[in-house]
Amino acid sequence: TESTMGKPKLGDLKEGIATLPILLAGQKDKQVDDAIRRKFSGGDDDIRLCVESMEAQNTVTAALMMADDLCRKAMTSLEPLPPSEAKSALEKAAGVVLNRQL
Repeated sequence: TESTMGKPKLGDLKEGIATLPILLAGQKDKQVDDAIRRKFSGGDDDIRLCVESMEAQNTVTAALMMADDLCRKAMTSLEPLPPSEAKSALEKAAGVVLNRQL
């Protein structure tokens, strides 16, 4: 939700920013790939196309699973390091991603 994420829904697309779910959709959908390359300059038509493709391909769930996997790997990689402020900050950042609610 907007309140959870701290930014407007589809705000990234409207700003021409391709997030992971869009990039995943673009890998399998040439029209989405074209929209990404032109930074969604087609306006609402590009955004509608991308949203429909993301929903059809379930790329938001795929992106969340990838993020969770990478955060878990990061946490495991941090385990052998001695305690430090830097380690704590990295663990906290990974924890935020792992515990987020959408």
